[in-house]
Amino acid sequence: MALPILAVPKHELNIPSTNEVIKYRPFLVKEEKVLLMAQESNEEKTMIDAMKEIVKNCVEIELDIDKMPLFDIEYIFMKLRAKSVGEIVKLKYGHPGGTNSSNEECDHFEEIEINLDEVEVSRTEGHDTKIELTDDIGLVMRYPQIGMMEKVRAAETEVETLFDVVRGCVEMIYNGDEVHYPKDYSKKEMETFLESLNTDQFIKIRNFFETMPKIRYETEYECTKCNQTEKIFITNMQDFFE
Repeated sequence: MALPILAVPKHELNIPSTNEVIKYRPFLVKEEKVLLMAQESNEEKTMIDAMKEIVKNCVEIELDIDKMPLFDIEYIFMKLRAKSVGEIVKLKYGHPGGTNSSNEECDHFEEIEINLDEVEVSRTEGHDTKIELTDDIGLVMRYPQIGMMEKVRAAETEVETLFDVVRGCVEMIYNGDEVHYPKDYSKKEMETFLESLNTDQFIKIRNFFETMPKIRYETEYECTKCNQTEKIFITNMQDFFE
């Protein structure tokens, strides 16, 4: 006689970048084990691999996870975690540099509760994937994909990391009616193109990354030791699970 199979509830969410509705189930003990092992390793690669595996297992449709924007995967994982383990996460926060908002020393750490159901993807007004470099020449960008993280980790310097990310996120280059796709050019040719930009043009590209959608949570707490209020801004998924 076969063992009984327990019913698992189904939930829905909208993928932030496409607004597509997908169904998912909470993760089970086997996925929770993967997550706990990743957290114990304290390694970024292990955590990202665990996140990808859990999302793939729990979402009903097949997603090309490596080609999805990183903020999509982080958002889906956040909602999975809320429905699986609980929406409340307890974190400890202290005053930046041990100095409160009145410029007084205070080394107290306060435990605060964060509701993961309140975490959303923040969008900056005016943000655009199209970047005009001149009257005729411009770029159409794509958002950093989770599969790009391997290349970023392999970069030896911050400058190399920056150029790898920028190059990987250029979807097309247009020059009037002409369209050029990075896949048709070598890494060196793309580097030469990027290095030919002036400072103002490259600032426009950096601004694309600074204003692109990202998970965001904002709250404040009152320190029970000095009674001063501190604001908290969280935009990194790993900060929710310290």
